[in-house]
Amino acid sequence: MKTKINANIYILLAALCWSSGGILVKIISFDPFNIAFFRALIGLIAFGIYLKKSIPKLNRKIILSALCIAMTNVLFVIANKLTFAANAIILQYTAPIFVIFMDFFINKVKATRHQLLTILLCTVGVVLFFFNDIGTGKIIGNLIALFSGITFAGVFFINRFKNSSTVDSAFLSNFMIVIVLLPFAIINPIKSITINESIAVFLLGTIQVFMAYIFFSKGIKGTSSINASLISIIEAVLNPLWVAIFFNELPNTLSFIGFFIIIFASIYNTFKENTIETDVKNSK
Repeated sequence: MKTKINANIYILLAALCWSSGGILVKIISFDPFNIAFFRALIGLIAFGIYLKKSIPKLNRKIILSALCIAMTNVLFVIANKLTFAANAIILQYTAPIFVIFMDFFINKVKATRHQLLTILLCTVGVVLFFFNDIGTGKIIGNLIALFSGITFAGVFFINRFKNSSTVDSAFLSNFMIVIVLLPFAIINPIKSITINESIAVFLLGTIQVFMAYIFFSKGIKGTSSINASLISIIEAVLNPLWVAIFFNELPNTLSFIGFFIIIFASIYNTFKENTIETDVKNSK
């Protein structure tokens, strides 16, 4: 039990680090691909220092996880530039729904009644996010954010397997991003950068990427993928909160309703999971 509590705390710390992403991206004025490139470059250097001379392991699970992390990171930056921060992060946190589906189709674990209700509630919340943005130019950003929810689910799902390594996957994912986006960074170089932007880019690489995945690696092995994805939902609250406080960027009314429906659904599912776990232990 103590191990699981410690694991949950590490996942919570990872979520706190991730929550800095929205406001840091908003501080930076240059295009999302350059943001993603320099964030990954700084993250790669940080992981390289952390790993020192040890060579990262490579296997199918680590490569798949790295692809999921890389896609999640890039899609998140793009979505933040194309839609509200609240929309981007909440739609990314449809991840628990996709984790449930992955469990069913890959591990043959059937969803419980409360998990199905969670999926229904989150679907309603997502529909509300899309409803008012149709025709406003935000729909593309929302679709990208929703797709990042699928790739983010892969991060939680794959890193629970034996022979997976979050740190090695995170290192590899940053390497992938740097290689893929290097030509773009050369063709479209940053013409000017302020001190605040320099600090924001540095914090994206060190806090939002490096520290987040260090904490995540310490927590994911000690809890279930669905539980980890639901604990990290706190990022969905904090991320747009920081942006709303410092940038006065508030989503529309229906988006707020969708926001609270998804938060409620995730809290409800966590409560039911803990209740079931307690009942099982008491019956032994």
